[in-house]
Amino acid sequence: MRFFAPAALALSCLLASPSPLLAQTSSHAAPSDAAQRQYPHIRTTLHGANGPLIILIPGMSTPGAVWDDSVTRLSPSHRLLVVEVRGFDGERGTVNEAAGLIEGIVTDLSTDLRARNLGPATIVGHSFGGLVAMHFALSHADQTNRLLIVDALPFFGTVIRPDASVENIAPQASRMHDGIIANADAMRAAGARGVAQGVVGQWSVGQDNATRIANWAMRAEPNVVAQAMMEDMQSDLRPDIARIHVPMTVLYQAEGNPELARARYSADYAANPAVHLVPVTRTAHFIMLDRPDAFDAELAAILAR
Repeated sequence: MRFFAPAALALSCLLASPSPLLAQTSSHAAPSDAAQRQYPHIRTTLHGANGPLIILIPGMSTPGAVWDDSVTRLSPSHRLLVVEVRGFDGERGTVNEAAGLIEGIVTDLSTDLRARNLGPATIVGHSFGGLVAMHFALSHADQTNRLLIVDALPFFGTVIRPDASVENIAPQASRMHDGIIANADAMRAAGARGVAQGVVGQWSVGQDNATRIANWAMRAEPNVVAQAMMEDMQSDLRPDIARIHVPMTVLYQAEGNPELARARYSADYAANPAVHLVPVTRTAHFIMLDRPDAFDAELAAILAR
């Protein structure tokens, strides 16, 4: 069971040999200007004209481009609203460098749905984006009709220690935040050099995806990553998910130690026994990239509920 720790990944790559940053390309048609909107904390892009509305929220240190493959597959029959967390794409000087990042993302997304006159949506969130999706469902139940959470827990702290609480991991959260800030310039320089090859198995089981993910993580603005990491580690939704009454499916990677993964997810989601937990094999953390078949199948299943 692995979880995306972008700060550690970035720091581990600081001594990588300089290489051109690999270009990130998308195979789907570029959206029109009208489909793109910007808010203080996020940008959103709407793809597709027909079918059920699905919101796609990326994880820590990953841009909206992480959903490009999904958009290519699904946009002919779905409307897909892709969220870009400002700063995860490398943008500097945004409000996401200060406190209130998660609340700001949730508020901006709600505003965007109203501005576009879009009704309740199925919300898909990967990793940190899964936590954001749960926050959204709790504060904007009228705009949420389903949740598909991809390899995310309602409290990241239990990854660090089984008896974690917001209070007892606060010192570690502070140290991680300060460590990222202290190394920000070196991380930006490493991001500019780029990563020639990502580590297979670290975040993806495939070389191409591993390299894409590594470059995304290296390019993310460290000040935003630091703030997001701090808020992630200080957000415990374990008791609150009992108040989520829409269909909710959680995909989690079951490689390496499947019993440990099953126990952790079962315990952390115990407050809501209606949550459907789905183990996925032959994948690392980025399930939608490693196992698009499993991701699409569970998306179709929850849309049918």
